[in-house]
Amino acid sequence: MAFHHAGLGPADRHTVETGFRDGQINVICCTSTLAVGVNLPCHLVIIKNTVTWQEGGCKEYSDLEMMQMLGRAGRPQFDDSATAVILTKKDRVVHYERLVQGSESLESCLHLNLIDHLNAEIGLGNVSDVDSAVKWLAGTFLFVRLRRNPTHYNLKVGANQEDEDELLRQICEKDINLLRECGLVETDRLCSTQFGEAMARYYIRFETMKALVGLKAKATLSATVSISPLFLI
Repeated sequence: MAFHHAGLGPADRHTVETGFRDGQINVICCTSTLAVGVNLPCHLVIIKNTVTWQEGGCKEYSDLEMMQMLGRAGRPQFDDSATAVILTKKDRVVHYERLVQGSESLESCLHLNLIDHLNAEIGLGNVSDVDSAVKWLAGTFLFVRLRRNPTHYNLKVGANQEDEDELLRQICEKDINLLRECGLVETDRLCSTQFGEAMARYYIRFETMKALVGLKAKATLSATVSISPLFLI
């Protein structure tokens, strides 16, 4: 057995992932870090709870996050069958039954922490200016759902392509300006500063990074630890 979470260093992550892939590790207890973007031959997925601790309280995972975690079971190139188990409260059972049966529409939650993902894309070099940010955002699931269910994302019904393009540009410009103001990206051609890189590397939310960067020089230990940490994972 092994554990896997955002606090592990790259070498330890690689060791756990390789060990599981090679059959040396049979069970991994993990946060959602392993559920997104890591392709492992997992036959059984157990989601022990459908809530996570966020911003000082327990909140339900979004439907999209749940489907991503369930989707780790039975990867096509590794398995032809699989099992996924959801442990949740009784009043949520019907909701998740509808979700896995495909009768519940999935909505994106990218807009809820878009600035964190945008910072990561800048660090990777995928976004270098507002135009490339708009292009990146237009290729996300958020944009697909925004067009199909505009009122859910506060866009007027019957919006045309110009309305959509303007909304995407406004969103990107606002978040890029916030990243610049906090010293997380360079002001000329978009690229991460050392603080922006740290934010992406350690999955730190923007509000926490903003508070850390705003600390006075030679801040006391009590002032530093008084900042409530908010992490993506």
